[in-house]
Parts: sequence; C-alpha cells; structure tokens
Amino acid sequence: YMDSDSSGTSETCISKTIGSERLSSVTAWLKQNHRQAFLGEFGAARNDLCYAALDDMLSFIDHNSSVWLGWTYWAAGPKWGEYLFTLEPKDGVDRPQMAILAKHLGQ
Repeated sequence: YMDSDSSGTSETCISKTIGSERLSSVTAWLKQNHRQAFLGEFGAARNDLCYAALDDMLSFIDHNSSVWLGWTYWAAGPKWGEYLFTLEPKDGVDRPQMAILAKHLGQ
C-alpha cells in the first residue's frame, strides 16, 4: 500500500512514485538471486495522487516483468460498499482505478 505506514488504512498516498520506490529493493534482490515474485495485494484510494502512484507502480512492474509474475488488486465485490480501494462499479460505472489497472493487464 502507498500510505505512510504501508498499511492500506489511509486515503493519503505519500507520492506518485511511492509504489515503485517500495518495490525497487525487492526487485533488485529478485534479479540478483534469479527469483520471481507475485504482488499479492495492493490498492489505491480515489484521488489524483493515488491514481498516479498506482500507474507508476504498475508501470514499474511492467518494466520488470522478468521478475514480477503478476499482481492482484484489493478489493472488489458488493460487500465493500464505499471502501476506499473498492473496484466495485457504482451505478454501473467503473471506479477510476479500473481504467489504470486495465492499461496494465496483459503486459
């Protein structure tokens, strides 16, 4: 997560590059040790800084696809209501995060 303590409990992202910054050291380790990883959970709140951070992080993963096997966004489904990270469409309209995720699917 891209908030100050990486907990996913705040709508405030630190910067537009915080995701790629937080993944850079593990990415270097993966490359050095000939390993691969899967990013199992992340989310971005609904605001411009978090959208930019989400896009930057996924671009970083795309550019390091030799070590990153894929990712899973958190969360979707009707039970989440207005949860800050939900992808559940509202009134039939996708949440803004979905457009960013879609750009990086199948990369």
